[in-house]
Amino acid sequence: MKTTDIVIDVVKTIGKPPYLACSCDPIYEYDNLNNKTDNVIGHKVEILLPHLKYAKFGIKINNITNPLPTIDDVVEVDFTNLNLGIYLDRAGRIQPYGKADSVRVADKQNIKMNVKGD
Repeated sequence: MKTTDIVIDVVKTIGKPPYLACSCDPIYEYDNLNNKTDNVIGHKVEILLPHLKYAKFGIKINNITNPLPTIDDVVEVDFTNLNLGIYLDRAGRIQPYGKADSVRVADKQNIKMNVKGD
């Protein structure tokens, strides 16, 4: 089994939507020599986890255009197809990761309906 085969429960790990996004930054491609290029390949949305003393957790979105408006403080967001997993970094440590197909500013009416239906 590989670390990427392990599935982590989203709700138990980061909670239920809406999530509190505090930043959205571009992710750049690296060349074969591990040099950063100017080519944007996605965005990293950082969310705050209130139940973990407001720890930050990054979610990768494979969208080359900024998927969110400028974030001055925090904004409630929701992700499509949010998945969490773990990987081994270069030092051999287990690290968590998050990825999703898309992100949008939360529609509070829609989220309330989804939570009610759970």
